[in-house]
Amino acid sequence: MEETYGLPFDAFERYVPNGTPADIATILRSYIQAGCRSFSLVPCPADARTAIVGAGEVSRLLTSVEL
Repeated sequence: MEETYGLPFDAFERYVPNGTPADIATILRSYIQAGCRSFSLVPCPADARTAIVGAGEVSRLLTSVEL
């Protein structure tokens, strides 16, 4: 993210859910409960496979949320 925006991460950390897929799903769950129905995930891991697997895990965890 720092590379993308040219800012230190701490400048926007509070606006960016980060951590494990479970951490991110927990944060996003409150948005679902408030009515949000779509998200744009921009994974920033070391490799593409980790990004794909992680995004899939976030999706799996969120689709189990009762609306």
